[in-house]
Order: sequence, then structure tokens, then C-alpha cells
Amino acid sequence: MKKIFVAVAILSVIIYANSCKKDNASALSQYTDAVTCNEADDTLNTYNQKIKTILNNNCATGGCHDAATHERNRDYSSYSGSKSGMDASGYCAINQKSGCSAMPQGAAKLSSADIHDLTCWAKNSYPQ
Repeated sequence: MKKIFVAVAILSVIIYANSCKKDNASALSQYTDAVTCNEADDTLNTYNQKIKTILNNNCATGGCHDAATHERNRDYSSYSGSKSGMDASGYCAINQKSGCSAMPQGAAKLSSADIHDLTCWAKNSYPQ
């Protein structure tokens, strides 16, 4: 009986974890689905060639989402931090949607080209 309980508990955790991933993906898709990415631009739309510069200039600045501060537990100063931080709430913030904290804080909204690049980066599985 104990083995069955443990098996059911493990199975429940696995199902719950997978359902959260699907919810996060569907939440992100509301920001990415409407954007059409140009295949020719995709080769340059990597973290190292484009995204790092956008995030360093607008997000990973002192007192915000840099390596030292990690405001709201987000660190955009590295590839791994940027990849995990640009989730649905990150896209909500840069698109300055109602109910989200408009980012970058205290500055103008990112250009449509920068938002497009960030969105296509997500749609293309965050290439480094």
C-alpha cells in the first residue's frame, strides 16, 4: 500500500509540474503568436549578437535586473538569466500591458524593433 501511495504522489507531482509548463507556454504565446519573424533576421537574432545588447542597455542596468541587484528575482546580465526571465510577465512588462509593471521603469518603452527582436528570440527557443 505504501508503494502505491508513493507512486501516486510522484505521478501527481510530475503531472502538476508539466501542467505549469504548459500554462507558462500558453501565457507567453499571447505575446508571441501575433508576431511574424523574418527567417533572414533570425540568424542574427541570438543572445550574443542582438539580445544581450538590448537587455544590457535597457534592463541589466545598476539597481534593476543586473547581476548585483536581481530586482524581482530577474537577472538579465547573463544568457541563462535572460532566457528564464523573459517569460510571460517579462513580455507583458516590455509591451506595457495593463496590469503589468511597465518596463523599462522610468524610461521610454522599448522600440518596436527591440520588442520584435526579443519576441522572435523567444519564438525561436532563445538561441545563444
